[in-house]
Amino acid sequence: MASTSYHVRSISLPCRSHPAIIRVKEELSKLKTLETPCCQTSEAICNSLSGLAELYDCTNDLLGLKLTKQSALMDCLLDGSVRLLDICGGTRDIVSQIKEHTRDLESSIRRRKGDISIESSVVKFNSFRRRMKKEAKRLIASLKQIKKQYEALAMLDSDQKHSSVIGLLTEVTLSSISVYQSLLMFVTVPVSKTKGRRWSAITKLIHTERVSCEEENMNELERIDAALISLCRSRKGEKIESAQRGLVALETHFEGIESNLECLFRRLIKTRTLFLNMASD
Repeated sequence: MASTSYHVRSISLPCRSHPAIIRVKEELSKLKTLETPCCQTSEAICNSLSGLAELYDCTNDLLGLKLTKQSALMDCLLDGSVRLLDICGGTRDIVSQIKEHTRDLESSIRRRKGDISIESSVVKFNSFRRRMKKEAKRLIASLKQIKKQYEALAMLDSDQKHSSVIGLLTEVTLSSISVYQSLLMFVTVPVSKTKGRRWSAITKLIHTERVSCEEENMNELERIDAALISLCRSRKGEKIESAQRGLVALETHFEGIESNLECLFRRLIKTRTLFLNMASD
């Protein structure tokens, strides 16, 4: 029987302590320190996105070096890069739409003042939020699939003792997935729902005007929901002003997240291009 030979190539660098590798490891370490188990705020998410952008800057510098030819695992890296690019774009679209609808709701409340039609604007805003929640959950499901793929890749890389660069690129992708998941979970909080532990805290906030430890852990979207519930129950001047201030602040928060996602998207495009260049060499 004729023997078949396989040509397996690997990504490698002259030395494992190459400065480019060290920089990627340092940025990975910094990014992990930004991950918190508590409720994510827009500020924490912006910091994570900024850290992820720095990580990709270092990763792209690494990929720009004269590496030895690709490994048999390159197809997985190529597929992952385009899927993460799509998820970044989809997440950016969700954030952009939330920002625009938040602005529209604030404008509607400002025009209508204490008019009863404010409630219809709030209902419309909540309906939009529910649609975005479904889209965010779809992206979260895609992230879970990519995560499984890369966890399997990490095990394969370890078993076959491929270059340390493969393991490093896998870590970068897994860190990216963690940041995207945090952001998407941020936008999938319950919408105008008065049941459950967290929403019991919102009801308490409305009735007692006190902020407990649990209430302090609410993110900006949950606080806006509390303000809107309060506004619909009593369209007094202070309730209107409170809702308006919260919506203006929320729009600013999402504008910052959108800006960070745009910067990250451009870096992911460069990463994808570098992977394609490596594959074609």
